[in-house]
Formats: sequence, C-alpha cells, structure tokens
Amino acid sequence: MGLDAFVRCNCFEEHKLKPGPVPYEDLYIDADGYLSSRKLDSMWQKYDFAGFDARYGELQDQFMDWRESCCEHEDCKYCNEWVSNWAGVMRFNYLVETFGGKEKYPLLSTLLPSANGGYYPLEKAEATLLELDDFLSHVVKHAETRLFRAETNEMIQYIDKEKSPWSEMIISSIDIADGKVKFTDFAKKDTYSNHFKIIFSTEKVISQKYGEIGIYGCEIHLLDQGKTIVLSNYYGSRPSIMESEYLFKTGPARFLYEGKYPTGERIKNLLVASLETGNPIVWC
Repeated sequence: MGLDAFVRCNCFEEHKLKPGPVPYEDLYIDADGYLSSRKLDSMWQKYDFAGFDARYGELQDQFMDWRESCCEHEDCKYCNEWVSNWAGVMRFNYLVETFGGKEKYPLLSTLLPSANGGYYPLEKAEATLLELDDFLSHVVKHAETRLFRAETNEMIQYIDKEKSPWSEMIISSIDIADGKVKFTDFAKKDTYSNHFKIIFSTEKVISQKYGEIGIYGCEIHLLDQGKTIVLSNYYGSRPSIMESEYLFKTGPARFLYEGKYPTGERIKNLLVASLETGNPIVWC
C-alpha cells in the first residue's frame, strides 16, 4: 500500500505500437492517463459486468495482455515508480517543512497527493525539479542521533529530540538535546552527556508518608565527564536491565541509503520523465 506514479510514453502518438486486438483508430488516452479502447470503454457504460463479460470479456483480456507489451515500455509507462508508503509520504512532507516549508519550497509543499489518483502537470515539472534538487542537497546531510549499548555496539533505537530515549526504561527527567542526552537533576540543573552508564536501584523508594511508592532510584555515571548524578524518578515495574552502558552517536538519517534519499530520487525520476516526454505525472 502507498503511492505509485508513472509517466506515460509517447509510443501511441508516434505510432510505434504493435498490432493489437482493436483497430489503432479505436485507441485513445483515457482520463486516468492509460491507453484504452473507445469501444470497450463505451460497452462498459452500456452493460453491467455480467453483460459486458459475456459479450466482450475475451476481447478485454486480449487487450489488457496486449497493452502490457505493445511497445518497448511495459504497459506504455516511460517511467513507473513506487514513490513510497503513506508513512514515507508523510515523512517527505515533514522534511520539506523542516528544510524551508512553503516559503522556500512552494511547489514541493503541494507536490504529493494525500490519496491515490490525479495528475501533476507538466507545466510545473521544471520548476519543481529545481526545488527538489536544492531540497535533496540539504536532506542528504541530515543526521539523526542513535543510541547504542556500548557492551555490544547494538543500536537500541532512533532518537527524536522531543521523545524519551528509552522504550524499555522511561525516565521522565532525561531528554535528547543538541545531539546529547540531557539529564535534569533534583535541583533542575541540566547535565549533558553522550556516553554514560545507568545503574538502577534494586529497592523501591520508601516514603515516610506513603510507604513504598513504586519509584526506583538510579545513578547516572557520566563516563565522558568522570562524574555521577543521582535520579529517582523511574516509575513502574523494575527495569529488565539493571545496569548498562550507553553511547550516543550521530550518523546519517535512517531514511537515507548509500548517501541518497530514495523517495526523493524516485520523485526526481518522475519529474525528469515528465520533461522528457511532455506528459504529466499520474498518481495511482
């Protein structure tokens, strides 16, 4: 599931199609951008499915089989791309907003549709391609912070600045800031580190007023600074990992592959194909 797109070739207009099951003069490009048969399409309007299938089902099957290889381009598609799943579409729009938004990228900001179907007009392709090239030059430099367990060099997860760094150990006074971990102690003092060890207490905190209140204490050993701070705000059951060393590293964003942004490259292929053929991009 997701967003696909294609740019139709010009083999129909250039009379380069192989002989098929319907006359050449019966062919046309329909409203969705596909090579179609006037006769078959009109019969679809005239009959219900059973009536059409009884009279024209065999011809329809022959036509569809022929269209897949009627020219040098499969299914008459000069360029055919799976753009992304819908989460990837949302990421693209988020990145456009992050790197300049509508003010810097007015065309990219409205490029991808929110549902399948529709066109992206040829008239916008050249200017959109210029915006995309500039956008990609910034995106490929985008970095993300990753958390590793130092003992195994195992990557725990990707970190967003606004979110807690642990799924298995939610610590409310720890946050990501400026590529490091920000620890906030009892005095509301912030300490930053990218290499540390967490040691949880094996005992719950005891309150004189409330008794055992379900809070585990923990020590944070800041290995990059040679000092220790104490926190005691881990709520819930005892952590599954009582002691472990962690290291934060910054590297290329997870949506990059071999230094490129695949979604952006696929969109670029479509825009280039639109300019080369003079045909719009068809979203599907």
